[in-house]
Amino acid sequence: DMGTSWSKEGIESNFARQKIPIDARAAGISAIDTVYPDPNDEEGFLNDVKVGKKLGYTGKTIIHPKQIAAVNAIFSPTGSELDWARKVIDAYEPALQKGRGAILLDGSLVDMVHFRRAKDILRVNDLIQKRQSRSGRGKPPG
Repeated sequence: DMGTSWSKEGIESNFARQKIPIDARAAGISAIDTVYPDPNDEEGFLNDVKVGKKLGYTGKTIIHPKQIAAVNAIFSPTGSELDWARKVIDAYEPALQKGRGAILLDGSLVDMVHFRRAKDILRVNDLIQKRQSRSGRGKPPG
């Protein structure tokens, strides 16, 4: 409890919400975003989930089952994210084997940070696919 009152704008938790995923990443653990406490505000909820993903959270706690599909869809890698990740890995691995630290790919710098992020995107996607195949469910909508 930070001693603040919740608002839809979330300004009272901006610092903590930005710091937690950074600290979690440094510690090698997942950062799970906090609940959005208004289950009747779907637009606000969806925006909050998208902001959480952009900040570096890897998931979100929820307070109602109707929020599950949206959270799964938003936190699942998109087709374009998967394409980017595969392209980065395919281009960077040979350069890495040649001792190069950075390359240009489609006019953008790619280095170890991007390579690790690309591998992480594929790892998350693989985990999601394995879980869905065990549960008999397909890819979440989105």
